[in-house]
Amino acid sequence: MALGACVVLLLVLLLTLVRRSAKRADARVTDVVRVLETRMDELGQELAGAVARAEEEGRRSRFLGEIAGSIEMDEVL
Repeated sequence: MALGACVVLLLVLLLTLVRRSAKRADARVTDVVRVLETRMDELGQELAGAVARAEEEGRRSRFLGEIAGSIEMDEVL
């Protein structure tokens, strides 16, 4: 009888440990996903800023190229 009670007690303890471990693992996964989402948002913002700067630089370069192309060197000299 005592052996059966010990086996039942061990099974209950084992079940409790497994459930707690699974909950902790789920919490860790949730935390990692949250951190990754935050970092991806930051990277998206950085990328959008870099694209905007590149577009502005391209517009500036085209504008300066148009100005340089419109100057008549003979008239300047």
